[in-house]
Amino acid sequence: MGCNLERSNRKNLLELSKRGKLVPYELSIETVFGCNAKCPMCFIDEPTARKKRVMKMDLYKSICDQMQPYSYNIEKFDFWCLGEPTIDPFLVERIYYAKKLGFKNTAVATNGHSIHEEMAHGLIDAGIDTILASIDATEADTHQKVRVGLDFEKVVKNFERLIHIRNKKKSKTRFIFRFVLQDINRHQYEEFERYWAKLLDSDKRDDIYSYNVHNWGGYMGDKKIILGDKYSEFVEKKPCHYVFESLCILADGTLALCPADFLEGKFNLGNVKETSPIEAFNSLAYQKIRRLNLEENKNDIDLCKTCTILYSNANRSWSFKKLDNKGGLDRSEKKNYMKV
Repeated sequence: MGCNLERSNRKNLLELSKRGKLVPYELSIETVFGCNAKCPMCFIDEPTARKKRVMKMDLYKSICDQMQPYSYNIEKFDFWCLGEPTIDPFLVERIYYAKKLGFKNTAVATNGHSIHEEMAHGLIDAGIDTILASIDATEADTHQKVRVGLDFEKVVKNFERLIHIRNKKKSKTRFIFRFVLQDINRHQYEEFERYWAKLLDSDKRDDIYSYNVHNWGGYMGDKKIILGDKYSEFVEKKPCHYVFESLCILADGTLALCPADFLEGKFNLGNVKETSPIEAFNSLAYQKIRRLNLEENKNDIDLCKTCTILYSNANRSWSFKKLDNKGGLDRSEKKNYMKV
């Protein structure tokens, strides 16, 4: 799964990009740029020339139609970049359309606050493959500090109902409950695991994981302070998988390089209103950035030099194991995941 970035394959990757043949493994479409929360670890409300908006349906369908011939290679289809997808009034319709075209592993990441009962049924009936639940707390006071502006009790009830609907409909939708570790909530993670493990089903590939807060490419904190002794020359030199695997399209059609570029889309990678997504993904601008990565010089790019996202990815760990009819968690074999 994913792109082979080992040294033995790097020349091949450059040639594929030059010939316009590099195909993404992940398609991320920002169906809405906006959010119903003001989380301190997120940069959505930082200064930017971008305007909050919902992606127009004709643009969305055009992207899907143009990418459909490449669906065989796309391992993950995300309905978000920077924003809360469930405030998009067309979300369920968009999922139906993507599934009709044969896209697999569709996913929505949500804070859960806006998932009313009708939407819950709609998400499951549309066939969404994965729902990533972002709660980050087990107590209302902590949740209010991490997910500012949201109602903790409402969020919990919404996710509990969503799981119940999934189970009642015998849907294949899987849930991943994730927890962003910060000083303010770190002490609640084990309780978080215990609570949601009782409701999830490992037979449906449900899971729970945590990862460290990152700095969005330097927008949200100093890299040296955040990393401390975790700084690694290996991570600093390793090519970034986002540059090769992820086609990220913002709500106005602009391409973003990676999550750290979601706020501004400042690399002039193209706009799908003017060129096809695949052509943009193989543009000269992309080729230049990929060459720097493959030559282990990605830190020549200012955004990459100040970014801690790869360290957050490297610390993702989970091992959900069914121990009884309610499910349980086995933390004895933690795995560190990083694209290499």
